[in-house]
Amino acid sequence: MLNGNAIRLDLSEIHETIRLLGTIANNVNQLAKRANETRSIYETDIIILRNEVQAVMTQTREILKVYQKAKSLFNGSV
Repeated sequence: MLNGNAIRLDLSEIHETIRLLGTIANNVNQLAKRANETRSIYETDIIILRNEVQAVMTQTREILKVYQKAKSLFNGSV
């Protein structure tokens, strides 16, 4: 409750971002393991990882936009 108003938070974007971060962490671990075993990594793996990082960055920007909008609606009370 805020100023007598009920606020319902949709945290699905945050959950998706956390899931994407887990995917990235898993892929980094796999790349590190392969690099240690073979002393090389595939360019496609780097491209996939770069795309995953970009997806997290995009998702994070969207979350921040929503947060800023909510913050301005409640005059900094959020």
